[in-house]
Amino acid sequence: MAATIFNSSLAVEMSIHVVRASCNCGPVRLQLQLAERFAGLDHEISSHDHAIVGMLKAIHELMNLDVHNSTQLAADAHPPQARALQ
Repeated sequence: MAATIFNSSLAVEMSIHVVRASCNCGPVRLQLQLAERFAGLDHEISSHDHAIVGMLKAIHELMNLDVHNSTQLAADAHPPQARALQ
């Protein structure tokens, strides 16, 4: 804008620098947006990791159950209310 008012080579050069600077801001803004999205995804993945660890622990406990004690397994599978109805 200064180049249209002052009509000098310095004003033209300054306008070119301003336009270049504003063009360079676009990628910076995009990088900031991507960084925010990645931070959100990282938090989400972390919470999923905790859930997966809990499931793996439960599976590990189930794998370590004494299979020969089938009466206990059957009792655990049917709550007392269900056994009373049978």
